Amino acid sequence: MAKSKVLSVKKQRFVTWREVLEGFLFWRQAQGLSETTINDYRTHVNIFLIAIQKRLTQRI
Repeated sequence: MAKSKVLSVKKQRFVTWREVLEGFLFWRQAQGLSETTINDYRTHVNIFLIAIQKRLTQRI
């Protein structure tokens, strides 16, 4: 039986939503999703974040 290599993952503290997004995309890419899917995630989540930011700015 072949020995498998175990990698340890350090806990990260994300500071901004963009960093959270990049961490999420990195995780999904490691799961083998295609570049097209990763780029679609990035595009759609960025559109959402911009919309939320505009909405919050209007409320102040």
